[in-house]
Amino acid sequence: MSRCTNVFIAAVVGAIVLFVWGAVSHMVFDLGGRNWSGLPNEEAIISELKANTPLPGVYFFPFADCAEDDEAAMEAYIKKYETSPTGLIFYKPLGGNMDMTPMLLNEFLSGFAAAALVAFTVGSLPLGMRGTAVMCGLFALALWCSTEWSNHIWYGFPLGWIIDGAIESTVGWILAGAVIGKIAGGRAMTAA
Repeated sequence: MSRCTNVFIAAVVGAIVLFVWGAVSHMVFDLGGRNWSGLPNEEAIISELKANTPLPGVYFFPFADCAEDDEAAMEAYIKKYETSPTGLIFYKPLGGNMDMTPMLLNEFLSGFAAAALVAFTVGSLPLGMRGTAVMCGLFALALWCSTEWSNHIWYGFPLGWIIDGAIESTVGWILAGAVIGKIAGGRAMTAA
C-alpha cells in the first residue's frame, strides 16, 4: 500500500477508536457527566436569562467593565469578585434540535481530522505502535495541562471535571495512537 493509503486508513481507524472510546467513556464510565448537576430553581433562572440575555455567547460573572488604570473601579470589582458568586455561562437563547446525528457526525469528523494529522506525522517517524501510543498519550496530557487545568485555575472548573477530561483524552489518544502507529507508523528504531 502507498503511504497516502496507509495514512488515510490509519486516520479512519484512529477516528473510529476515538469515537468508540468517547462513547464508552461517557456511557459506561460517565466521565464528565458525573460532574453535571441541575440548577436549583431552574425555571426562575431561565426566565431571568430569557428576559435579560437576548444574544448567544459566553458570559463570565461578575464581569469587570472597567479600565485597568481606573484604580477605584478595579478595587470595587475585586471586592465584588471576592464576595459574589462567580461563574461562566455558555448561553443560547433558543436551545436547538436534539437530533444527535449531526453532532455525532461532527464529533467523528473532528476526531478524523486530529487522527489524520497524527497519522500524517507519524508515517515518517520511526515510532512504531508503542512509540506512537506513548507520544499521543503524552501530547494529550500536554494539551490537557495547557487548557483544562487552566480552566480550573482561572474559571473554577471543578477538579472532577478536569480529571475526567484527562482520563478521557489520554486513554483515547493512547488507544488511537496505538492503531495509528500500527497502520501508518514508521518502523521503530532498533539498537545496532
